[in-house]
Amino acid sequence: MLALNGIMVVLFQFPIASKLGNKPFGKVMLAGATVFGIGMILLAIVPRALFALDTPYVPLVGILLAVYAFYTLGEMIMSPVQQTFIALIAPENMRGAYNGAASIQWLIGGVTAPIIASLFFDNRAGHIALILIGGASCLSGIIYWQLGRHVQATEAKQKTA
Repeated sequence: MLALNGIMVVLFQFPIASKLGNKPFGKVMLAGATVFGIGMILLAIVPRALFALDTPYVPLVGILLAVYAFYTLGEMIMSPVQQTFIALIAPENMRGAYNGAASIQWLIGGVTAPIIASLFFDNRAGHIALILIGGASCLSGIIYWQLGRHVQATEAKQKTA
């Protein structure tokens, strides 16, 4: 599944970024975070359902690859736009600090995720962790959408001033 992620990013990241580059940031971030979040939730639910149904191996792998491709699509929609969005909202003299703060999310996630996930996995509740992360991603999409609306309103105000 990780190979599929890499192949999709190499083949489709640039075309997706170029198509979405001129769209409103908030709406694109909402779409990306929602697709990503739903993909996470599907990664939590679908394998359990397929195993419960005693799905044969080949269809099981095919379905899981399709779910993972959906998850990766959300990631590809969100990632390039997020960097541009951060540069847009940051004051010119603070762009480095804003980008640094935005990159800390990966550091925090990389440190805390294994610790928190181990608590879920120790209790055989890894699917609950993925559902919570998926829900949080969908919620973050709403926050990005609101931020996008705020930035657009501020830009419109500055153009008329």
